Amino acid sequence: MLALPRECFSDFLRNFGDVAVWSISENNDKQVPESKFEFEVSTFSGNNQDCQKLCANTAGCYKLDFDTVDTTCALFGDDASGSFSDSTFALNGLDCIESTNLWTDYKVAVDVSVLFGTSATPADFLASLKQNNDFSWKTTTSVTDVPDLTYAFSILFEPVLTVDISGLTTPQAEQVWITFKGLIYFRESTVASRRRRATFSIDALIESQATAAANDVTDNLDAAGASVDEKLEPETSIQELEPIDDSTYENPCDSDDFSLQASAKCCPDHFGIAIHSCVFDKLNMDPSAALLTGPNAVSSFNPRALASNACAGRLIDNEYHFGEEGKITDCGNEIVSNDTHIVIKSSIQGVAGVQIGRITRQRRLEVDLECAFERVLQVSTGPNPIMTSLYHFVADLGEAIGSFDVSIAVFKDDAFSTHFASDEIISIPAPLFVKTTLVDAADNLKLQFNRCWATPSADPQDATSYIFLENFCGNEIEITGDTLEVFENGEESYASFRLTSFEFHDDSSVFLHCDVKICDSSSENCVPDCSSSGRKRRSTDQAYNTITAGPIRTASPLSNKT
Repeated sequence: MLALPRECFSDFLRNFGDVAVWSISENNDKQVPESKFEFEVSTFSGNNQDCQKLCANTAGCYKLDFDTVDTTCALFGDDASGSFSDSTFALNGLDCIESTNLWTDYKVAVDVSVLFGTSATPADFLASLKQNNDFSWKTTTSVTDVPDLTYAFSILFEPVLTVDISGLTTPQAEQVWITFKGLIYFRESTVASRRRRATFSIDALIESQATAAANDVTDNLDAAGASVDEKLEPETSIQELEPIDDSTYENPCDSDDFSLQASAKCCPDHFGIAIHSCVFDKLNMDPSAALLTGPNAVSSFNPRALASNACAGRLIDNEYHFGEEGKITDCGNEIVSNDTHIVIKSSIQGVAGVQIGRITRQRRLEVDLECAFERVLQVSTGPNPIMTSLYHFVADLGEAIGSFDVSIAVFKDDAFSTHFASDEIISIPAPLFVKTTLVDAADNLKLQFNRCWATPSADPQDATSYIFLENFCGNEIEITGDTLEVFENGEESYASFRLTSFEFHDDSSVFLHCDVKICDSSSENCVPDCSSSGRKRRSTDQAYNTITAGPIRTASPLSNKT
């Protein structure tokens, strides 16, 4: 690890004293505590050192970049990638001789759940909350009764659909639980810490501030006319962040364990391999001779013929990163799908040295990578799944894969505004209005029904079933009889239909299942042709994501079932 150039500045606003600050770059970064903080002061009137002081006095900030042209001061947590310049710095709370920690940092998680009354679907209501309110980082300082003790804290809240509602009030029709998940960083000086120990508990102070912040968010919402039917007390957890001790840093290249020198990046939207530069030093190999080449071994490997910006490694902080830019399929990587998983297969290959006749002095590098993602995970369903069930998908989009949330709900009306009550028995032939929604989707992504069917149980593979939509088109008998009407299918980020209710013989429960596809309208036509001439059987090779709504309890008008 290269020695970083260290500077020093004095700051007494928090009793910090002389603070060490390091100039960092993309290839020579500084270890700091983990932090997701990010904030930019766009109308900054100070200079470079003022920006450094601002970072020291902002909870969660460890890195900063001062733009001398635009006079902006960008503050970061532990990641300043993409913003490195000649004026990018890091600080971790050490004094100028790197012997004393000048402040103590805390990380706080706070959750508060609210039951709203709204006619909107849960997905639409969540989207309106995000659109109508500012859920970005807020920074502030405050003063206590202890002499000279001020502290800084930074706050970020995000609303999400409540995943686990066990133990909560069962939501009725036109109700939805939303959890506001808060992340708070808290910073106090070590001097102040010593002064207040005999006065009050820091945990009590942090908890009171976190509770106040959560209540401030929920009490001042623009909820688009929704009512607050119930609000729980905020729940907090506090973690003191350990200072980073650079003296404990161990060079992974001192070990013979290759797993310490390479790491895989396995996320649906972030795939690749990072290999430490020392691996290439040991092989006496130019890093440009190694490329992302796909899963199959290359017999006649020619880096110059294969080289492209997307397939070559990028040096970041002593590691060469492969495959983290461009399309997943750019460099021969394979995406394999089945009914349960999506798998990405790839490898890094490189050759150094020469081959002369029957002898060779070549040295080869080959690192295989395989990432598997479960296709569908049901992440939320309440005591009444007929209202709304939320699924998390990993979807194959051809040249990329992505992770998405999709909801399915059953309504009474074609405005999709009124749910059925949890104990409601639907009188046949009352219509069922079914809507699936792709949550927070990009404009080019559309939702398609490929196949929809009903079963008397929650098992989509139940031997007793009735298919009413197949190959992206509704059953012709149902369509002709006006017992099925498909409203949207491939035109929007949602898909919907109307189906006349029915029951299976000797069973009053009906479950609806749909195989859905997330379609990229920028690269394919997402709207099916369901005319008599356009209907045709499509390939069944593609795997789809299955979602379920139910149980829907039905009864014929002459039935005595209860």
